[in-house]
Amino acid sequence: MGLAESARRRDMVELRIANLRRELDAETEPRARAAILYQVGALYEHELELTPEAMEQYGQSHAVAPGFQPALIAQLRIAERAESGYDLAALRSEQVARATSPAVSSAALVDLAMHSEDWA
Repeated sequence: MGLAESARRRDMVELRIANLRRELDAETEPRARAAILYQVGALYEHELELTPEAMEQYGQSHAVAPGFQPALIAQLRIAERAESGYDLAALRSEQVARATSPAVSSAALVDLAMHSEDWA
């Protein structure tokens, strides 16, 4: 991909982010706001490869609607890949606390236990 094409692609993604932010300003329902923030985070993570900004957006998404699981899962995924700089235990504990079903809760508890220092 040439420099001009790369710059154009980046401009298009930034335009999508700006449009999503305008949508966010007009939205009042917490889960819808969380979904929009999640989409912004996904653009930062996957299109622009700006992981710190993605984590910030996913964190805001989770703060707006704590039961919105995709944002928490995205934060966990990034934290696990980074292997430092993020509090994985806190994120895993949050996943257990915010589980929306017994199956999700069980899976989150097993994940938390498998990664605890007591397991080793």
